[in-house]
Amino acid sequence: MGQGILRLLAAEVRLRSDARRGGFGQPFPNLLRPLREGLSFVIYVVELGWLAQSLCTGQRAGSGARNTHEVGAHLEQQVYSRMAEIEGAHWWFVARRRILRAAISRLVPLPPAARLLEAGCGTGGNLAMLEDFGEVSAFEPDAWARELACRKTAIQLREGRLPAEVPFEAETFDLVVALDVLEHLDDDLAGLKALRDRLRPGGWMLITVPAFSFLWSHHDIVHHHRRRYRKKALVRLALAADLSLVTATYFNTLLFPVVAVARFGKNLLGIESADDSDVPAHPLNDLLGAVFASERHLVGRIGLPIGVSILMLARRPGP
Repeated sequence: MGQGILRLLAAEVRLRSDARRGGFGQPFPNLLRPLREGLSFVIYVVELGWLAQSLCTGQRAGSGARNTHEVGAHLEQQVYSRMAEIEGAHWWFVARRRILRAAISRLVPLPPAARLLEAGCGTGGNLAMLEDFGEVSAFEPDAWARELACRKTAIQLREGRLPAEVPFEAETFDLVVALDVLEHLDDDLAGLKALRDRLRPGGWMLITVPAFSFLWSHHDIVHHHRRRYRKKALVRLALAADLSLVTATYFNTLLFPVVAVARFGKNLLGIESADDSDVPAHPLNDLLGAVFASERHLVGRIGLPIGVSILMLARRPGP
């Protein structure tokens, strides 16, 4: 399932490499072909394994489900508690952190004593990674998520909500990150402007959001998403918020085919389960993480044509 996309990516990498090196890659087609084919086969096997587990996990809509009001009373704590349990080991969280680390290291020239702000930090799974780049502050609207995050870190963590209740009013930051946050907001433009106001002139903003409305599923409902994005729409949003675009790309590309099939299959069969609610068996979890994390080598180097998510880097105008 992933072979077509993988071949397109491999071709693009080779063409760009040839252009930079004056055709240096052309004498080695026989070496590159088995490498690409072997990697395609590995990804294909991984995708089949995850697809089988994904479709077999969860319950059909209405099968043993509790009353909606009863579920709603405990949903937030259940979602955040489960997130706190798995985000240290689940392939998606682990690989995404590796990609984000690579993006910041490669693309954002932070000063030695950099100040970072994470908006909507959830249960704190990204805070330790961000601390490697400077002094980190964070805010989160949900009280239970903040409590879980505070168990992991001693950083300055405050209550806050986009767009109107952003803390740290008298402070500015070198880098503001909002990782899968904008899709939760009724007014995403106002939220983005509020974050821009926390940047120093010339400061950086790193955003990730889920991509493509046709991937909408029970996962989005459970996590209270308002929308999924296309890259052009996210870029327009950044420009409307008076930010200067640095780069924007889709990511989680190699696993896009299996994610799409799994989401379509669950919607068709009426299966209600979030894709990230369980950690797969150890070998599969490691393989999925390795495939996804491999995209860190591409971030900032080539733009990926499709993916489950979008990564955007922008700046506040200024010196």
